[in-house]
Amino acid sequence: MGKQIFYRETVPAYFLSVIFLAIACWMGVTLYQQINYGPVGAKPAPSSFYVVGMILALLIGLNFSAIRIRLTHDDVHVSYGVFGKTLAWTDVATCEIDSRLGARYDRWAIRFGVTNGHPVIVYNTFGGTRVAFLAKGSKPRGMVVATRNPHELIRVANELISMNRG
Repeated sequence: MGKQIFYRETVPAYFLSVIFLAIACWMGVTLYQQINYGPVGAKPAPSSFYVVGMILALLIGLNFSAIRIRLTHDDVHVSYGVFGKTLAWTDVATCEIDSRLGARYDRWAIRFGVTNGHPVIVYNTFGGTRVAFLAKGSKPRGMVVATRNPHELIRVANELISMNRG
């Protein structure tokens, strides 16, 4: 039987998806022109370059199309496509709104950062409120994640942290 999920959220990353869809379209149009009307440019790339580029752009766009957050009885799991991290509640000290200025994590990304003196992995999209899952000590790292429902996420997370302390 699977883990009971107490909270689940998908935070779309529209901006990133649109960028990679545009790149894939540009590659497809260029490939179409090259196949039907002859080489594009003075030093044309092989058609396979455009096929591979189009496939890669689509895969990257799909992979980074959303951040997924899942809270179970045992842990919090955050993923940005195939890249994700799981943190057990026994390792989490607190869950709170990230107080860092927006300029620090204002772009989409998975990156390392520091919040309230704790090393964290940041899963961010453009806009939105960020919530920090701060770990006890310095390892394992905490997480900062963009969310559309920060107060509900914090409420459920803090209940699960309390349940796992006792």
